[in-house]
Amino acid sequence: MDLNHAFSLALDGKADVGSSLGALEHPLAAALSEACQRGDGSSFRSGRCTYEVQRSNAGRTVVLGRPLLDAGDDSTYKALFLQASGPMLLLDRSQGTVVDANHAAALLLGCPRDQLGGMKAAMVLERCPSGNEWSDERFLARCRAPSGYELKLEVDCRPIIMDDRELVLASIRTPEQNGIEEALECEHRYRALSDAAFEGVVIHSNNIIMDCNQTFAEITGLPRERLIGLNLMELVHPVSRELVMRQVAGGRHEPYEVLICTGGEAYRLIEVRGREITHKGRPARVAAFHDVTERERAWTGLERERAMLRATMDSLPVGVIITDPLGGFVEINEMASTIWGGPMEAEDIFDYDRFVAYDQQTGELVRPEEWGLARALLHGETLVGSLYDIVRFDGGRRSVVMSTAPVKGPEGEILGGVEITQDITHQKELERRAGIADVKAELYVDILTHDIANLNTALMGYLELLHQKVCTDTLAASHLDKSLRVLQASNDLISIIQRVQSAGEGAREREDLGEMIHAVASELPVPPGRTVHLEQESEEG
Repeated sequence: MDLNHAFSLALDGKADVGSSLGALEHPLAAALSEACQRGDGSSFRSGRCTYEVQRSNAGRTVVLGRPLLDAGDDSTYKALFLQASGPMLLLDRSQGTVVDANHAAALLLGCPRDQLGGMKAAMVLERCPSGNEWSDERFLARCRAPSGYELKLEVDCRPIIMDDRELVLASIRTPEQNGIEEALECEHRYRALSDAAFEGVVIHSNNIIMDCNQTFAEITGLPRERLIGLNLMELVHPVSRELVMRQVAGGRHEPYEVLICTGGEAYRLIEVRGREITHKGRPARVAAFHDVTERERAWTGLERERAMLRATMDSLPVGVIITDPLGGFVEINEMASTIWGGPMEAEDIFDYDRFVAYDQQTGELVRPEEWGLARALLHGETLVGSLYDIVRFDGGRRSVVMSTAPVKGPEGEILGGVEITQDITHQKELERRAGIADVKAELYVDILTHDIANLNTALMGYLELLHQKVCTDTLAASHLDKSLRVLQASNDLISIIQRVQSAGEGAREREDLGEMIHAVASELPVPPGRTVHLEQESEEG
């Protein structure tokens, strides 16, 4: 607690500044402590004295009020009233006149004490209550100072009983006192706010620390008492000192990062933001220090993981797109841009209308809400192996297969989506060419076997004729029979091949036979001096 000389006398000199009422062995201290606990408006008597408890706005501290006691105790009356530092008047409640004034009031009003006695209070303080209107209240008044300057005063009235008379004690507060109290209140408010702040706060002038809060002391690992008067540069890492001096000299307000010593050889990354102020009548600078070490570590780790993800995505032979919950593209690898023929951008699902694709099964245009990513984000669907024919940004066409899935959080909430796109245009072209090559090969074999069968049949006919009309030698006839059997076996083999080729004709697609015959004929060798003419006739059905 804090107390003036009058209270020190009332407590028999047992209390000092900083003492606790509860720890004092004195009946008045016990009574004051009990009254303080009861709250506002408490009053009590102790011996020949009357005490009141009030609350002040200055720092929300409890002020244990003025002891109002009998005038017969001259020493106490002199100490508590006459020699009080603040102007005070004793007023007759019924007559509205001045009973007595202390020295501070006489000095303020520019009138001797003996002349003030008996004067009407309304003459001393303008806008004072008149007659028996005096009560326990606070009001504003004006008076003329000896210099002729009109003062605006705040008067606080409290009823008291002195020598069995009902009087009023009027305490006068001057603008200077109000300013002091406001300054104290601001000081208490600043201290409370700064100590409660999560950032370190420092007030310095020419880099000398004039004040700081507890958070800054915790950042540096030094007590506040040691920090006051210390050069701020002693706490800054050498690599950051030039930056700090530039910021301070230029009066710059934007945040910047420095390394601050946190005890021993340890340093932490601190974000600093400062601006110029006036502190106790002199120019100074206030700076806020925010420890961002853990944030930077987390950010560095996140960037490292993101770089690893990017390297992994760019090494994949498929396009990869990762989106946020709204469908905006967050990560896109190079293959995805290559497949679509240019940079890909989307802020949400509605931007998907810039991507043109057709469903390979239905041939219909895919609408924005029908994309696999949209269905994953809107409905949580997972799609695998969807086939599309896309129109690239450069006008080209590609065949792709897409797979999409939602990315979900621990509670099942959708955090985004991922799409895998594989370009199968080359594979489709190879399959198409392979199909044509198979048809050509089958047709070639069919024609070849047909021609060989015709040649075999002709040879067999000639051999049979030779056997019947020419050969009379038994040995020669035997050789002719063997030749006929070989040719017959060749015809049987060709017949089997033709039956195998025709086994799957029902499952084959319809092809332009004339186009295939021309393609096969163009690849067959033509003897010199000969030409090949193909004639084709077709019947309906």
